[in-house]
Amino acid sequence: MEALIAYISYPIFLVAYIKGVQNAILVCRASPEAHLHPEAGRLSIFLAGVLDVVFLGRLFKVNKALWIGEWLFHLTFVLTLIGHLRFILYSPPAWMSTTVCIGKYAGILLPFTIVYILFVRIMNRERKHFISIRNIMLITHICFLGLTGVLMRYMIRPDIISVKHFMISLLALRPVMPPPETLFIIHYLLFLGLLLYIPSHIIGAPLVIIAARLRGERAKLLHYPGRETTYD
Repeated sequence: MEALIAYISYPIFLVAYIKGVQNAILVCRASPEAHLHPEAGRLSIFLAGVLDVVFLGRLFKVNKALWIGEWLFHLTFVLTLIGHLRFILYSPPAWMSTTVCIGKYAGILLPFTIVYILFVRIMNRERKHFISIRNIMLITHICFLGLTGVLMRYMIRPDIISVKHFMISLLALRPVMPPPETLFIIHYLLFLGLLLYIPSHIIGAPLVIIAARLRGERAKLLHYPGRETTYD
């Protein structure tokens, strides 16, 4: 069973990457608004879309309470991932000791940001626009992932050397048996499940946000009185 966990990692990595690329292609094909008239300033619109991706600007306009939780979640999630780089780098650079410390505290905060996001979504008057079964499943999944990580760090600690040896062996395409600790196996399986979603979100979500801004600018051009606008 433990050896099987190591070998199923590769197809999951591949499927996750293909899924992300496929979703990105679908978004691009479904966005005819990208062909805006040059006067619309496509570069400025694109840059504004990038800022929306980084700072979640559109969400800030819609729901500021949810924006706080989402921004903190993404920040702590990224910092936690950076802190985990020590497990896949054979010889981590000296500066990584600082990121490991930051990632440790970010990993503690991560589950609390998830609980806050779920609370805000449920309490919102227009909750049908902010929460769905898919949202609940994803939020619960990430919450358990964060909780198992916190438990491993402070209560049931696996052999760190074995964990690092296992992760490096996967990247070297020479998988070895994973550490026998059950909590680590659960944590790793939860990560593999999340991995199926991450590439699609990282590639697709920014394109969706930028496409939405392009649609908004196109609508302004169509309703701007006295301005000549042409579309091919």
